[in-house]
Amino acid sequence: MYQAPHQQGGSCGRELSLMFVAAPAQAADTVLLDIGQGTLVADGTKVAVSVTLTCPTTTDNQPVLNLGLTQRIGVKSAFGGQGVVSFVCTGEPQTIVITASVSRRSGVAYFRVGKAMANAILNTCPADGSECITVELTREIKFKL
Repeated sequence: MYQAPHQQGGSCGRELSLMFVAAPAQAADTVLLDIGQGTLVADGTKVAVSVTLTCPTTTDNQPVLNLGLTQRIGVKSAFGGQGVVSFVCTGEPQTIVITASVSRRSGVAYFRVGKAMANAILNTCPADGSECITVELTREIKFKL
């Protein structure tokens, strides 16, 4: 298990934690983020990746989650991404599946089975208007069929 160093967020004084696995009984204002493995869909032109997150119910309930993917294929890299905004922070762990398409700008037509780098960014703001909390996680994942 990895826990990021604690950071204080401006006037809201919220403690920020980042973990790779679910931990027992976290504080109500803790934000957690983890990226699962990817499953190739649509002949590899897309990949579905599960992102597990926990964010406090005291947010404005308009959190933003973005996922970026990069996979090295020979001398080129395939990359793509997708943003999700249609979920509500419940204070409990929840898993959101994001389906990301290969970007035409990458010069590669599809993702392949194998290793890739994933970057997830979760941004959530307290309803009281205090400073927003952003958690970012980058890690290697595997794409499978």
